[in-house]
Amino acid sequence: MQEANALPGADTDTIPAGTYYLPGRLETTRRSRLPARGWITPSSTDGMLALSRLFRQLDDAFATILRQVYFAIFERDAHEKIVKDASVDELSELYLANLKEEFGDAVELSEEFKYEWVSIPHIYGTPFYVYAYAFGQLLVFALYKRYKEEGESFKPKYLRILSAGGSVAPVKLLAEAGIDVTQAEFWQGGYDIIADMVSRLESL
Repeated sequence: MQEANALPGADTDTIPAGTYYLPGRLETTRRSRLPARGWITPSSTDGMLALSRLFRQLDDAFATILRQVYFAIFERDAHEKIVKDASVDELSELYLANLKEEFGDAVELSEEFKYEWVSIPHIYGTPFYVYAYAFGQLLVFALYKRYKEEGESFKPKYLRILSAGGSVAPVKLLAEAGIDVTQAEFWQGGYDIIADMVSRLESL
């Protein structure tokens, strides 16, 4: 899909990589026939499959957007504390507070989780790399919302985005497609897609 102007031999970046396959998964989920309330049984194979697709989409959205954003918040706060000679114990307490804010009352966290950050290699090797996951996934949702609004006329723009691969910075590439990623309403379109999936799941 990438044109000759893509960087030769370069690995595909996380951000453009997600734009290849995620929209197809979203469309498959949207078209799946979800079962009516009360119809979900072990024998309702089609309904369970559709429900599973929807649940996995939401699970992926949480793991790739919210989870990664909280990683980035921890990294930012940890860097600020490290320059002030923070200890490992202080960083661990910071991480646990971060987790508690992230999960709220939905998950009961034991004290051992405060050491989880020590086992995450990108925190040491590629600080703030996580932004690419959150940016990429929410970008795809927002692009999908734009596709739903514009229909067929959006497809050439989307193909142009795909064909560029990692050869053009995302902000510039999207601007060429008439998309201003500095505007909050564009990103809200991505959250609208998530909200719609949540509503569909809750209605079952």
